Amino acid sequence: MWIPSLFQTGIRQLFILGLVSALAACDGGGSGKKPDPAPASSSATSSSLSSSSSSSSISSSSSSSLSSSSSSSSVTPVDTTPDAFSFTVVTGAALNTTIPSAEISISGINTATPISITGGEYSIAGGVFTSAAGSITNGQTLVVRQVSAATISTASQARVTIGGVASTFSVTTANIFGGAVQGTPLDIAGVVTTLAGAASGADGIGAAAKFKAPSGSVIVGAYLYVVDSANHKIRKIEIATGVVTTLAGGGSSGSADATGAAASFAGPSGITTDGTHLYVADTDNHKIRKIEIATGVVTTLAGSGSSGDDDGTGAAASFRLPFGITTDGTHLYVADTYNSKIRKIEIATGVVTTLAGSGSWD
Repeated sequence: MWIPSLFQTGIRQLFILGLVSALAACDGGGSGKKPDPAPASSSATSSSLSSSSSSSSISSSSSSSLSSSSSSSSVTPVDTTPDAFSFTVVTGAALNTTIPSAEISISGINTATPISITGGEYSIAGGVFTSAAGSITNGQTLVVRQVSAATISTASQARVTIGGVASTFSVTTANIFGGAVQGTPLDIAGVVTTLAGAASGADGIGAAAKFKAPSGSVIVGAYLYVVDSANHKIRKIEIATGVVTTLAGGGSSGSADATGAAASFAGPSGITTDGTHLYVADTDNHKIRKIEIATGVVTTLAGSGSSGDDDGTGAAASFRLPFGITTDGTHLYVADTYNSKIRKIEIATGVVTTLAGSGSWD
């Protein structure tokens, strides 16, 4: 029967078409493509941009940190340790005199640096001298000064410390023996003039002052001390002005220990100094006398006052017309003329010994 068969065939075709249409609807209309993933892609892009921004921020922060580190490492460190510095040693200085150093320049520091001194004073860049602690900067000049010793052949020191670096300015006084400054050549080519004096024993200035048979002299600082032998005096002359005064001795022969004009001498001759005292060969008294420069006080260091050649201490020793005298600062050395001996006296104790000579005229 053809009609049912035809109907069945049509039904089958409709079923197949419906199935195909349903499958097409399931896979995107039969194109074979997956649904558009745009939203997910947009989110990923946003995440990527965020990540990029974060990365850029980190990079910028890192760059800033490196820049800051570089800037920090370029800061110059503070330096308060100067280059080594030194002062020229002064020798042959006058006694008890202010002696300045040569000017030096400080280098090697980059900030104000502490400075201190012991035994003297300093001046920075030509300023006022001071002994107080202060500060100095790079390139500034420095001068140090100190007062020389009051005794011969004596070194004194001023020690400067800058930022932990120290240097010493040393001054040594001259050796002064019997009126001569050792190590200093005499200038005998110049014109000779009269500093002071005429006959007799008057004090005064220049030619107004008077002497009689002066026989020895010695320099202490700014003054010349003269043995005015026949006037039995020790005279003092201010070298710069020629002003003459009498330090000790009344003008009459005698042997009194006392101060200034109350003391007396008898034909004194030689003279020397340790910077604090004068030592005089009081020839006709057969004694060695000691005079304190600051006060004019006269005492007898050695000698009994009677002619003799005994070794001993103080007045127990004896001399016979002693004439020349010199010192090394610790001992006196005396030309004991009529004993034909060289005698040695320890200044601190007055002990007298014979250094050389037999006592015979040979």
